[in-house]
Amino acid sequence: MARTDGDSPRAVDLEALARLAGVTLTGAERAAFPAQLAQIAEHFARLEAVEPLEGVPGDAGVTCPLREDRSEEWRGSQQILASAPAVKDRHFLIPPGRREK
Repeated sequence: MARTDGDSPRAVDLEALARLAGVTLTGAERAAFPAQLAQIAEHFARLEAVEPLEGVPGDAGVTCPLREDRSEEWRGSQQILASAPAVKDRHFLIPPGRREK
């Protein structure tokens, strides 16, 4: 979906992105989105350039007690699954058109 060529801006396949999102883009959206996505990518590039801080709280020797990792039935799970368009074996089914190829 996203391609990079060294330091050049990232090009996004809008049709693939729209297909994965399950939306249809108008001509105006197709014209506007590349610039908007470039701004978003530039923002993330600036965030990635920030140097990490030293002495963050994780370095203070503080630990959190761990609990046993076990599966538990959540009381609202049936209500959530009932709202899904398709379910199989307590899992959401994803329509074939929405799966990445």
